[in-house]
Amino acid sequence: MQSYVDILRSYVPDIAFSLQTNGILLSTDWVRFLKDNAISLSISIDGAKAQHDQFRVDKRGRGTFDRVRRGIDLLHRHDMPFGLLCVINPYASGADTYRALKALAPHNFSFLIPDVSRDTKESYYPNLPPLAIGRFLQEAFDLWLAEPKAVRVGLFSDMVASVLGWRGHTDAFGSENLAYLIYETSGNYELLDVLKVCAHNMTQTSDTIDLLTLADNEQIRTIIDSQGTIPTACRACRHAQVCRGGYLPHRWDQAHGFDNPSAWCDDLMYIWDHVTRSVSNAARQVDDIDPKVLDDMLIPV
Repeated sequence: MQSYVDILRSYVPDIAFSLQTNGILLSTDWVRFLKDNAISLSISIDGAKAQHDQFRVDKRGRGTFDRVRRGIDLLHRHDMPFGLLCVINPYASGADTYRALKALAPHNFSFLIPDVSRDTKESYYPNLPPLAIGRFLQEAFDLWLAEPKAVRVGLFSDMVASVLGWRGHTDAFGSENLAYLIYETSGNYELLDVLKVCAHNMTQTSDTIDLLTLADNEQIRTIIDSQGTIPTACRACRHAQVCRGGYLPHRWDQAHGFDNPSAWCDDLMYIWDHVTRSVSNAARQVDDIDPKVLDDMLIPV
């Protein structure tokens, strides 16, 4: 692995490496390697032990939280900065999950909205209470906003930035470019793996594609064009310019392709309303902001 890093940096000196892992197989040698090579690290962990172990199990069906926690403890012992990435459990408490993640003392963390398409949401999450994702995010957001010195939560930072007129870094809300290309061990290129929630062959390009012909690939063009287009049904929405229809894979159904609002549309509307109100109310405490700007920002509900 060291030779791999050295070779790439010899060609691209400022290349950035990052690693997303469940942390179970972290060792002292691995931590030293990551730290010595300035490789950023993020751990996949889904909140408190009960919530994490509900879905994150090994081949024997055993929960993995305790093993992930041991990996996190190892990082702390070596003073290795790390982030956390949590897939939202819509049946869990957003406040409790936020507190559980913060208690692990990460450098930063973020939330992922569960990956479904409009065709598969009900089968993955049956009998889901209305606005479960939206309320989860509201609970977590309110705790984060009230912190005197808050840890960076990527999703929330990007939402606030978007409300204030900047573009965030997340693709959770229809960023203009879904800029991922997966290089498989077989030597083939595939598109973003999350697109598999739409259809199993959605990520496949072809056996003959190479980096020089990527731009001419029909499948890739469809993804890029869809990502850059706000869905027809979303264009009159009050959050169209910040939400942009939501995460691209969540917009898919067999009838209309990607030209749909997110499968989580109601939840996104709920949390965008809440974040916008919160930012507007906070901004009103600053004396030199034009009240007309704040009135425009405050979206009625």
